[in-house]
Amino acid sequence: MTDALRIFRERVAEMEAYCAFIQDVEKGCILLHDKDGVLAYTTADQSSLLITSKAHLFLLLYNLMESSVDNGIREILDQLIDRRVAFDKCCDNIRRFLVFCLGKQNLGKRDRLEKVILGDHEITRDVIYCDVIYKRSKNANKWITNIPISSGNVTKETIVKLSDNYGFSAPGVDGQYLSTVTDIRNDLAHGNRSFSEVGRDYTIERIFEIKANVIAYLDALLTNIAKYIQEQQYLATP
Repeated sequence: MTDALRIFRERVAEMEAYCAFIQDVEKGCILLHDKDGVLAYTTADQSSLLITSKAHLFLLLYNLMESSVDNGIREILDQLIDRRVAFDKCCDNIRRFLVFCLGKQNLGKRDRLEKVILGDHEITRDVIYCDVIYKRSKNANKWITNIPISSGNVTKETIVKLSDNYGFSAPGVDGQYLSTVTDIRNDLAHGNRSFSEVGRDYTIERIFEIKANVIAYLDALLTNIAKYIQEQQYLATP
């Protein structure tokens, strides 16, 4: 098991515990008391807090999505760096993706870059390898993934694009609710919707349905990345 997958499952367990608590409060199985045994909140106040707590679940879910994708990609980069994989030893997906990134930084020269880098020009290999893999890896989130993962843009489409960039298999699970979580997270972060609005719009059962779908998708993603790393699929086919 990779570190990314282990961390993901630990965080899922933490989230499940929080969800169980919220569900028990909603069902009335748990009542909040002060130190003297008196109910700390009126029924109306507790209901209001519960609504806000349900909305917080979307933030927890989005954080799980973002961190899982980020950790998975960084584990791939760690393999390339730790094993000092030269550019010409990378799989075609990675090589073409790096050429695309270099082309973005050298506008108007992409065609020439592709001919030189993807061709058998030995003089380019060490230069590209050192510049791309080592120097750029410190800013991997913004540069080498080519997608601003930390800017609220994690969707199924984002992940499918990353799988194509690096050559690992995209999850076979239907991640239909990733965009829903991302949209709600962005609405909350930018003040477009209040926590109480979101909490009222979604029942706890509906949120749990979304959560189960997202968790299944992320688990499949990180399992695929673990297999990709174990089988060294980031290397060029002999």
